[in-house]
Amino acid sequence: MTLEDESIEISKDEDITVDDEEVAERKSTIDSWKNLKFMPNKKRFIILSILFSVLELAGLLIFAYSLITEDFPTGLYDFGLFILAPSFGLILSYFVENKKEAIAISSINGGSSIFISLIIYIITEATLEFPDSLNVSFFFFGIPVMMLLVQIAVAYTMARVRRLYYRYGDSTEYRDSDEAMIKELRESRIKRGIELEPKEDQEVRTEDYEISDSE
Repeated sequence: MTLEDESIEISKDEDITVDDEEVAERKSTIDSWKNLKFMPNKKRFIILSILFSVLELAGLLIFAYSLITEDFPTGLYDFGLFILAPSFGLILSYFVENKKEAIAISSINGGSSIFISLIIYIITEATLEFPDSLNVSFFFFGIPVMMLLVQIAVAYTMARVRRLYYRYGDSTEYRDSDEAMIKELRESRIKRGIELEPKEDQEVRTEDYEISDSE
């Protein structure tokens, strides 16, 4: 084996080592699901759960009762589910980056508000016969469950996207790998004569020469 072959193999090994280090560094920047805290901030968790539950419940009741017309004698409760559930999941992800916390809060506020509104809707129809008689079927309960899952999925997905953007997409975030790459490119440009050596480095280099000459 010639010296050139050995140097090529060494450089390949170094590249593989660097790639492995970069992969490990990237994996470490994204918190593992097991390492994520379920409730990073207890006060925020309670406030967001209560606030979103009240707002979503109020919105569902408004769609159910205030929008009753001749064309829609039972209100627009289903339409409210399709609008509010994904919207609240999206809004929630703005306040929460932790994926576990996003799922927990969206499950609590979505489940409580959707099913409390559904119970109120059933009770008022059974006791007051208002709105018009309900067509109770699989879809009557299936749609709320489906939209609850949609809300949780939206909250989880957007919380993950925000976290990934914060790690890799934010140009203002400082990274050691970026600094090392810039330094390597600058050294390469200096060697090829495209860029001049920084004045500070030139002064240090001349001082070293003067010391060596004096010795």
